[in-house]
Amino acid sequence: MFDIGFFEMLVVGTIALMVLGPERLPEAVVKTGRMIGQIKRQVRQFTVEIEREVNTKEIKEKLKQTRYEVGVDQMPTFSEFIEKDSLSHRFDSAERLQEKRG
Repeated sequence: MFDIGFFEMLVVGTIALMVLGPERLPEAVVKTGRMIGQIKRQVRQFTVEIEREVNTKEIKEKLKQTRYEVGVDQMPTFSEFIEKDSLSHRFDSAERLQEKRG
Protein backbone atom coordinates (compact mmCIF):
# COMPACT_ATOMS: atom_id res chain seq x y z
CA MET A 1 0.00 0.00 0.00
CA PHE A 2 2.63 2.56 1.03
CA ASP A 3 5.58 0.53 -0.27
CA ILE A 4 7.41 0.67 3.05
CA GLY A 5 10.32 -1.71 3.44
CA PHE A 6 11.74 -3.34 6.54
CA PHE A 7 14.42 -0.69 7.05
CA GLU A 8 11.89 2.17 6.93
CA MET A 9 9.65 0.39 9.44
CA LEU A 10 12.63 -0.20 11.72
CA VAL A 11 13.53 3.51 11.63
CA VAL A 12 9.92 4.57 12.35
CA GLY A 13 9.67 2.04 15.19
CA THR A 14 12.91 3.24 16.76
CA ILE A 15 11.85 6.87 16.58
CA ALA A 16 8.42 6.01 18.04
CA LEU A 17 10.09 4.10 20.86
CA MET A 18 12.31 7.08 21.69
CA VAL A 19 9.43 9.61 21.49
CA LEU A 20 6.69 7.65 23.23
CA GLY A 21 8.70 5.39 25.48
CA PRO A 22 8.18 1.70 26.15
CA GLU A 23 5.09 2.29 28.31
CA ARG A 24 2.97 4.16 25.74
CA LEU A 25 4.27 2.53 22.54
CA PRO A 26 1.98 -0.58 22.63
CA GLU A 27 -1.09 1.59 23.22
CA ALA A 28 -0.08 3.90 20.34
CA VAL A 29 0.44 0.92 18.02
CA VAL A 30 -3.01 -0.46 18.87
CA LYS A 31 -4.68 2.94 18.34
CA THR A 32 -2.84 3.41 15.05
CA GLY A 33 -3.87 -0.04 13.89
CA ARG A 34 -7.52 0.63 14.77
CA MET A 35 -7.41 3.98 13.00
CA ILE A 36 -5.92 2.42 9.86
CA GLY A 37 -8.57 -0.33 9.97
CA GLN A 38 -11.35 2.25 10.31
CA ILE A 39 -9.97 4.25 7.39
CA LYS A 40 -9.80 1.10 5.25
CA ARG A 41 -13.43 0.23 6.11
CA GLN A 42 -14.61 3.73 5.25
CA VAL A 43 -12.73 3.70 1.94
CA ARG A 44 -14.17 0.26 1.13
CA GLN A 45 -17.71 1.42 2.00
CA PHE A 46 -17.28 4.56 -0.09
CA THR A 47 -16.05 2.47 -3.03
CA VAL A 48 -18.99 0.08 -2.72
CA GLU A 49 -21.48 2.96 -2.66
CA ILE A 50 -19.88 4.60 -5.69
CA GLU A 51 -19.98 1.29 -7.60
CA ARG A 52 -23.60 0.77 -6.58
CA GLU A 53 -24.52 4.27 -7.78
CA VAL A 54 -22.74 3.74 -11.10
CA ASN A 55 -24.48 0.38 -11.56
CA THR A 56 -27.85 1.96 -10.73
CA LYS A 57 -27.25 4.72 -13.25
CA GLU A 58 -26.24 2.18 -15.92
CA ILE A 59 -29.33 0.08 -15.22
CA LYS A 60 -31.59 3.14 -15.45
CA GLU A 61 -30.01 4.12 -18.78
CA LYS A 62 -30.46 0.58 -20.15
CA LEU A 63 -34.07 0.52 -18.95
CA LYS A 64 -34.73 3.90 -20.53
CA GLN A 65 -33.20 2.75 -23.83
CA THR A 66 -35.18 -0.51 -23.75
CA ARG A 67 -38.42 1.33 -22.98
CA TYR A 68 -37.75 3.65 -25.90
CA GLU A 69 -36.99 0.75 -28.27
CA VAL A 70 -40.08 -1.19 -27.23
CA GLY A 71 -42.29 1.88 -27.27
CA VAL A 72 -43.38 1.61 -23.67
CA ASP A 73 -42.90 5.36 -23.20
CA GLN A 74 -46.03 5.98 -25.28
CA MET A 75 -48.12 3.66 -23.09
CA PRO A 76 -50.11 5.22 -20.23
CA THR A 77 -48.81 4.88 -16.72
CA PHE A 78 -50.62 2.69 -14.23
CA SER A 79 -52.41 5.63 -12.63
CA GLU A 80 -53.50 6.93 -16.05
CA PHE A 81 -54.72 3.45 -16.96
CA ILE A 82 -56.75 3.14 -13.76
CA GLU A 83 -58.15 6.64 -14.21
CA LYS A 84 -59.23 5.91 -17.79
CA ASP A 85 -60.64 2.55 -16.79
CA SER A 86 -62.68 4.03 -13.97
CA LEU A 87 -63.99 6.77 -16.26
CA SER A 88 -65.03 4.23 -18.90
CA HIS A 89 -66.61 2.11 -16.18
CA ARG A 90 -68.63 5.10 -14.99
CA PHE A 91 -69.64 5.90 -18.54
CA ASP A 92 -70.74 2.29 -19.14
CA SER A 93 -72.69 2.30 -15.88
CA ALA A 94 -74.43 5.53 -16.88
CA GLU A 95 -75.35 4.05 -20.29
CA ARG A 96 -76.79 0.92 -18.67
CA LEU A 97 -78.79 3.05 -16.27
CA GLN A 98 -80.16 5.08 -19.20
CA GLU A 99 -81.11 1.87 -21.05
CA LYS A 100 -82.98 0.54 -18.00
CA ARG A 101 -84.90 3.80 -17.63
CA GLY A 102 -85.61 4.26 -21.29
